Amino acid sequence: MRATYATLASIVALLALTYVLWGGQAGLIQDFAPELATEILGILITLVFVQRIIDRRAQDERARASRGGVRRAEDPLRDLSDLWTEIVRGCLERAPARPPGTYLTLFGPEWQGAIDDCDLTRIRYGWSDETWAESAARAISRARDQISGILDLYGVHLNAHFIEVLDQIRDDPFLGHVETLGEQLRIAR
Repeated sequence: MRATYATLASIVALLALTYVLWGGQAGLIQDFAPELATEILGILITLVFVQRIIDRRAQDERARASRGGVRRAEDPLRDLSDLWTEIVRGCLERAPARPPGTYLTLFGPEWQGAIDDCDLTRIRYGWSDETWAESAARAISRARDQISGILDLYGVHLNAHFIEVLDQIRDDPFLGHVETLGEQLRIAR
């Protein structure tokens, strides 16, 4: 589009220069150069305004799609967060003396020992023989599939940093390890 703008501006400048140099003489240049320059300048201004409207609409559509992608990403991210909380609660032999109040304390160094004590091979539900690892593997697989779908559908419209975060979560080696462990336990039974 810039080439079109440059071409039209060059034509207007050329017509103005022609009129300045030879416009005093009666004839074609004196009669048509000012009107032609004015028409081309009008076309140029119209193109600029129409392009601005088109760009603004495209930007609004991208922003709307980006918001939709972020909203859709809430579910798998919340599911993974809830899964982590459930695993920590359900896999420990006994409740911790001081449960974490925030995510920062949950992932802090004082909780590493408690997380090391998690037994993912414990049965999750009394009515089922599914282990915590198998349940986690199912939830992680579902969340990864959802994240992949979001990236496929909304990836063009999302913020680059957000895409990077979703990619890191989807491809996280720890989640892959838990997923593999769950599959191995399921196959072993």
